[in-house]
Amino acid sequence: DFQLTVVDPTLYSAARGSSVLKADSDELGHYMEGILAQCREENRRLVAFSEREIEVCSEFTPYLLDQMTACYGNALRPVKKWFRKEHPDVYGDLKAQAKKLKKRVGLKDYVESAVVPCEHLRHLKGKFSPSGAARIVRDQLLTRDGDYPAIAGWRKRRWTNLLKYNKADCETLRCLTLFVLSQR
Repeated sequence: DFQLTVVDPTLYSAARGSSVLKADSDELGHYMEGILAQCREENRRLVAFSEREIEVCSEFTPYLLDQMTACYGNALRPVKKWFRKEHPDVYGDLKAQAKKLKKRVGLKDYVESAVVPCEHLRHLKGKFSPSGAARIVRDQLLTRDGDYPAIAGWRKRRWTNLLKYNKADCETLRCLTLFVLSQR
């Protein structure tokens, strides 16, 4: 099951009335403890597409860092390795394009390469910035005393798009990782 959770108290009012959960660091800690226990019991990995996810979780639950690190898997490594081996031309093009734009090859780049059949994520194309959208909504909530209905309509759309983006991002990570692992 997919569940979005907001851990920034400033954004709680934006999550109200939606299926997004709100969690303080204690609640997030209990949630993470449950996930980590499941990972251990089922011999599973906790997978993300970079190290940033574990950094964010450890900011809220530093006492779980060792446990998270023990079962954490960075999906970028096997994806990158597979692209280098199986599609060196595509990998080279992605690297060259990223270098030209002074950025790293990311999840969207691999998915958009047409090698990976992850159709449900095509709307991630473009210049949408999840961190920018969160910052815009957060800043507006700070100036409106946390009153979500009082923020501008275009900012509410940013919030809605952020929620859609995050869900699609997770679905794409799953699709890409499963695809690459199935090709080995």
